[in-house]
Parts: sequence; C-alpha cells; structure tokens
Amino acid sequence: MHFFIEPYRKTEMPIDPHLEFHRHAVAWMPSPEDRHPGIAFLVYGKPVQRFCTCHQKGKQTCPHLKALSQALVADGAVGKPTDLDERFQRSIWHALATTLSRGDPLTPETARIHFVKNETRTTLEIKDANGTGVVTYASTDADRHRLAERLGCFGIPDADGIPDRAEVLRRLQRLTMTDGERQLHDLKMQSRRQALEKSLWYRLGYHLFMRFDTEECRLQPSVDEKSGAFVVTARDPAGEAIFHARIARQRVRALLDCLGSHLPNQHDLPIHPIPLKSLFRVSQKTKTDLDVLPVIQLIQAEGEDRFYSREGLERFTYGDLVYIPELKILAELEKPGKPRQFNTPRRMTFKKYQIPTFLEAVGDELSGDGFIVDPAVKGLQLLRRWDTVTLSPAAIDRDWCYLSIVYGFGDASVSLADILKARREGNRYIATASGWVDTRSTELERLSATFADRLPPERLGTDGQPLKLSRQELFQLSAMDITPPTVTGSDDTAMAFSRLLTLAPTDPPNDPGLRTTLRDYQKVGLRWLWWLWENRLGGLLCDDMGLGKTHQIMALMTGIRRQTADRRPCLVVCPTTVLSHWTAKISQYAPALSAMAYYGGNRDLSTTLSEADVLITSYGLLLRDIDRLGAIDFCLAVFDEMQQIKTPIPRPIRRPSRSTPLSNWG
Repeated sequence: MHFFIEPYRKTEMPIDPHLEFHRHAVAWMPSPEDRHPGIAFLVYGKPVQRFCTCHQKGKQTCPHLKALSQALVADGAVGKPTDLDERFQRSIWHALATTLSRGDPLTPETARIHFVKNETRTTLEIKDANGTGVVTYASTDADRHRLAERLGCFGIPDADGIPDRAEVLRRLQRLTMTDGERQLHDLKMQSRRQALEKSLWYRLGYHLFMRFDTEECRLQPSVDEKSGAFVVTARDPAGEAIFHARIARQRVRALLDCLGSHLPNQHDLPIHPIPLKSLFRVSQKTKTDLDVLPVIQLIQAEGEDRFYSREGLERFTYGDLVYIPELKILAELEKPGKPRQFNTPRRMTFKKYQIPTFLEAVGDELSGDGFIVDPAVKGLQLLRRWDTVTLSPAAIDRDWCYLSIVYGFGDASVSLADILKARREGNRYIATASGWVDTRSTELERLSATFADRLPPERLGTDGQPLKLSRQELFQLSAMDITPPTVTGSDDTAMAFSRLLTLAPTDPPNDPGLRTTLRDYQKVGLRWLWWLWENRLGGLLCDDMGLGKTHQIMALMTGIRRQTADRRPCLVVCPTTVLSHWTAKISQYAPALSAMAYYGGNRDLSTTLSEADVLITSYGLLLRDIDRLGAIDFCLAVFDEMQQIKTPIPRPIRRPSRSTPLSNWG
C-alpha cells in the first residue's frame, strides 16, 4: 500500500554545508583544503561569544570567523543564529522528529550504524539495539558521509585534530544549556527538550533539514505486505530513494496526523472512512470444546459486512489502525465503549473444563456487540441465582423431613445434593444444557453456609438417597427465596409438607372447649400454636398483658386432650407468685382439664403425673426436682412471665436427662 504526498517545496535560501547549529549557537566546519583548519563558534546571547579552535595569532581576524559571518548574512539567508533554529522548528522535519522520538529511547550512541555496499550503491544502515532495521539511507556519497559524521560513526578527530560534526554538535549543546538544564546535568538528569535533541530521530530530522531545506522532497508512506512493516520513503525529484524509515507501530497514527497537519491539501491518505470493529467469533470446535477467534468486521456502506481474522492481520495492526491487504486500505479500529475484560489477538480453544473460566473473564460482554456467537453454541452463561425451588417429599416423621430439592436456573435444573457434592469435591462449576452453575456464587455460598456445609454426609442425600433435614433447617432453606418453594406430589406426605411450609395446621380446634369465647385474634393465635404443636416446633406467644395469652394456651391444651390420643400431661412453668393464678384459671375456664400445682413440702411427682392433665410448677423446682429425676415426659412446656418479675430470670434450663428420649417431648 502506498500513500503519496505531493512534493514539499521550501522557499528559504540554502544552508551552507559548512554550518552546524544548535539552538542559538552556530559553528563553521573547515574545508579539507584548509592548511590551518579550525572550527569557529558563535553563541548568540548577552554577551555574544565568538571564538575559534585554530588559535590564530596576532590581531588579524580569524578567517574561520569571517567565513562564519559571511555564511550567516550571505544573500539574507540567516541573519542571526536563532533564525536557523526557528526555521528548523517550523519545518516538517522537526515535526517528524518530535513525533517519532516519543517513547523511543534510541539515540545515536545506542544505535548500530554501519555502511552496506552492493553492486550498485552504498547505503547507511541504522538498526536498534535488537538488530531491527530502523533507517536505510542512500542519497549521494557526500550527503551520506555527512549524516554518518553527524551520528558519530567515526568518533575520532581527523589528522589535523579537528573533531567530527557529532562532537561539534555536542559542544554546541553544552554551550546552549539553560541554567536549569545545567543543574539537571549536575544531577545526571536531563530536560524533555534535551532528551528530544539527543534522540536518533531528532539527529536524522536535523540532517534532513540541513540537506533538503530548498529541494523538492516526496514522502511516500507504505506497508510491506510480507513483514507488515510501516515504512516512510523519501524520494528526490528523479524518483530515487533518499532514505527508508521504519515506523514503530504505535507511532503510525501520530505520523499520519503529523503529515496531514504540516502538508494540508497536498495528500490523500486512503484511510477507510468507516471504522473497523474488533469482535470475537465464538463457535463450537467439538462437542465439548469452544473456539474463540478474534475477527475484524469491515462495515460496508452497501452490501454484506466482511470479516477478517485478526490473527492474520496482527502484523498489519498499528495501534488503532489496521491494513487490509485484500482491499489495499488502512482503516481505523472502532474504540469500545469501555475497557474489555477479555481481549486477545489470537485464536483460543477452550476445553470443556476451561469454558467457565472464559465466561468469568468475559463477564457480561458476551451478550453485547463485541461477540458473535454461532447459533449452534449453547449454554454460554454462568448461572449464579436460581429462579425456582422444587421440593419432592419422600417422608416426614416426628423429627425429620426426607426430600429431594431441585434448583431451577431457567431451563436448567440442579439438585441440592449435586451442588453440595460438587462443593465437597472442590468442583466449582456444574455443566448444564443452559449454562454452568457456579456453586461458589454469593447466593449458593449463602445457601451452603446456612446449613448444608454443616450437615454430616449421611444427611446430604448421597447415592440417590433423599436429604434428611429438620423442620428448622427446612424453614431456613425456604426463607432464602422470596418466592416460596413448589412442593410436588398430591399424596399425604406432599400435603403435610405444603401445610408445614405455609404454616397451615391440619385440623385446628373449632371448639376450644372453654367457658369463654375466644376473640378473632386469639383464634389466629390458637391456630398458630396448634401448628407448632403438630410439627413439634417451639414458639413464643408474645402480647401485652390482659389480651388473653393464658386463654389461648388453655384452649391449646384442651384441644390436645379432646382431639388427639395423646394423654401425656402438659407442663406449665411460671413464677411462684402465679402458681395459684394458673390453677384457678384452668379450673374456671377449662373444666375439661385437671390442673395440679407441684409445689410445697408434701409434693409427690409420681402422684401428680398420674392424676393431673396439667402440672404447674415453678422455675426452681423444675431445675431441682424434675430435671434431676429425669422425669420430663410432657407434651408442652409453658414459661409464664405474665407478672412483672423483679428478681433476675434464672439461668437457661439445662437439657433434661437423656434417660427419657427427647422425641417424647412435645
């Protein structure tokens, strides 16, 4: 590909080849025929400094200083030393040097410079420290030799002790340092301007300015379609190449911008007007493997879009520009709206076990416009939050619920047993037809931390067996989702599970059997108490004083006696001051119940248990007698704090003796 730039013509007068300059200082290089050679220096400032290295004796003016003065004013070419620097900074050569030197540490001292001869011509080759060619300079012998001298290829004085042009330029640099730069120099540092002036590109631009200041020069950027190198070639009016400069990929855009700003309306760079889009095509390589190919989409103004493998275009990529060899165009890559989480210039193949890692890296970008997913590819998503929970009951008894739990993720479903098994085995992801279930997601981590990770393996439903959960654990599980779980089945077990989860008792007492009528809110409390008793759960009945908590408890105890075959006595534990209150209340409002107070020195536990439907005792006796005897075999315990207790509440009741199974507790 070639970008043609019309000849650039300059109007300034030619610069004498004997001159060298830097900022506001200029030097005169002697001719080879000079019998007493010397280098004249002029530093324009306050005061103006003039001196020559020939050390001419006597009062006669040094011929080298005369020649320097004549060259500066000849035909009005310069006038004063600063004119040269001002002209240089206005030139395209200075702009190119500034553009190409940014981020490039190459200097004449670090470059590899040598002459290469072939059958037709000799060139000056400049390579970087890695041996990569940077500049190939042809031109005439004198011009090529002068560039080599300015780059310091010779490095030693000639036979008359005259330093080369590189050393003269270094002296001019020292003579023109500012006070701040001298302070930095003492600290072995340099300013940005000094770093630019010491770069290879600056020295090359300086030479081109001195050499081609008044001649026509044609710049021709091009792309080497074999190597992908971006090259700028300078040609003389006859079409002969003066030099080839290889441009760093990250500086191509800046180079083209520089040429466009300094040579307006004199070139037509064929940059494709419609940007290219960098995409990733995701396809199924095998039944289990995934193929991700970076492609570049050329958006056609008319017709179908065309796609090119970015891997094949990698050597033709220059920052945000890409050259398409098939179309001979250079186009701009469209910038994504935000930095991509996943980015690779090469084709990648992901094995089945690697696909979740790819999805983790891609994130939400896969569903955006940065990816093209073939229709045959399924299940490219990470499933972190279930949307349905299905319970399949197997059995329910006094203490345990046996069931299978399945979590739905869209069209996919995974059992809780499989999730817990994967976590135990250290497998983070579970493959489904709709995607990969992330067992370490926040939701599933919370689910496992709530109860599953604390359960022994024998309760986790291994080998096709159902899970074994307590009612409390089942409620914890159902409380983790806003939507209540769905219970499958229509048999008695499924109905029992449904009633358990919906807090609906089986057959609450319609007639509590009291001598007083319960209010509506007390009936609601009675239904809840009945559900607790029916499911072997404990609960707290809390309300203000005088609203009938005692009546609700008496209705519960009466209902148990009248509607079930359970004949075990109920236990009421209360402060000593209300023992008589409870006995009187039961006798007055619940005549179907016989209540006895277990209190006083003549108390007999065996007689009380055999004769009473309700045993009423105090906290102290419960701890001292009943727990010690291991005789707690009651269906309900009520801790009454109806009165304000001024003394501290006793410490929590210890577990009863295991001589009586806990399953006998109500």
